[in-house]
Amino acid sequence: LDPASCEMWVAYGDNIMRRFQADNMTLLDEWTDIDGPIRGMVEWNGTYLFASMNGILRWNPVNETWLPPWTDGSGLPSGSAEEFYTMEVVSNGLWVGSYEGGGWNPDSQIMRLDGFTNNWTTWDLGSGDIPGGYPADIEFCNDIVHVAVGRISWWGNQGGVARFDFADSDGDGMGDNPDGNNPDPLPNDTDNDGYNNSDDDFP
Repeated sequence: LDPASCEMWVAYGDNIMRRFQADNMTLLDEWTDIDGPIRGMVEWNGTYLFASMNGILRWNPVNETWLPPWTDGSGLPSGSAEEFYTMEVVSNGLWVGSYEGGGWNPDSQIMRLDGFTNNWTTWDLGSGDIPGGYPADIEFCNDIVHVAVGRISWWGNQGGVARFDFADSDGDGMGDNPDGNNPDPLPNDTDNDGYNNSDDDFP
C-alpha cells in the first residue's frame, strides 16, 4: 500500500486478510471476518482503503486501527451501491466501481471522489455513452480514465470500455491547453464532434 511503511497486505477468499512486515514477512495482523472478497487496496490521504462487499473499509496506519467504513450515506453518496469491484487513485481523485443486484435493472455505478473538494461524482452504468454491466477494472493512460465493464448476463447490450477524458477539465468534450485557454481538439477526434472516436466516452 504505502512503500514507506514496508508493509504488505494480502486478501484472499471471501473473508481473510493479512498484514505483513514486508522486509522479513513477519505476520502483524490477521482477520478472518472481512466482508470480502477484497478487490482493491489503495493509500488515500494517509489512510488505507479496501474495496469490499460492504462499503469501503478504512485503516489508520498511524494508530494501526480500523476506522468506520464508508457506506451508503455515510462517507459514500446517498443511494450508492456498497459492493465494490475495483478501486484506483488517479491524480487527486479516488475512482471506484460498484455493483449490486442483477436482472434488468442492476445498481451499478462509477464514482469519483475529488481530493480537493471532497465531493463525489457518480455515473450510472448503462446511461449515456457508458456501457451497461459491472465495473471490473480502472486504468489511466494518456489522460484517459478507462473503465473495463463486464457483462452481467448474456442478453442485452452490455460490456465494453467506458472512457473519461481526464484532460477536459471544463467538461466541453475538448482537451485543454496547458495554459488553460483555448481548448485543443481531442487527439482521436477525426470527425470533430468533440469526442474521441468511440461510442463509449463518458457524457
